[in-house]
Amino acid sequence: MRSPERMLLLVTNIYAGNFEREMCAYCTGIVGWDDATGIGLVDPVIKAIFEDKIKQEPDEHGTHRPAEISFNDADIEWLSIRVSSDNEELGPSSVIIYIKEDAELTDVELELIDKRAKEFFNDSPYKYLDENGKYFGYVMIDSNRKRLITRSTFKGYKIEGAK
Repeated sequence: MRSPERMLLLVTNIYAGNFEREMCAYCTGIVGWDDATGIGLVDPVIKAIFEDKIKQEPDEHGTHRPAEISFNDADIEWLSIRVSSDNEELGPSSVIIYIKEDAELTDVELELIDKRAKEFFNDSPYKYLDENGKYFGYVMIDSNRKRLITRSTFKGYKIEGAK
């Protein structure tokens, strides 16, 4: 995992490697520069809102993407997020969306991403989601300053250690 300064963590209870790029495309309208996975889920109006705020990060192969999978703690030493799940071998179940360091996501924009993430799980035509999958909410993190910027209110989780 790369170490961007600012990230939006979308917390779920199923392995995110099957849908992270599609979820990012649906929620923000942004797909990778080098990988157009999820392009069919892009809403141009949503894309216009977020195109100057989402950062592209190269993966281990040099492919630029706006999102990646992560464990719920985002590999951040001071952050612990626990979600209720029947799956004991969960694996990386969160989606990290990279936020540009100079960009601010307003409360309205965060609510829009949250709403669309719920739709992605509940109403999306995306066919690769596990039927038991749940989206719990988001956590906006500034990893360099070791603090949560904001988070949604949702049940079934516990956050510990964040400042």
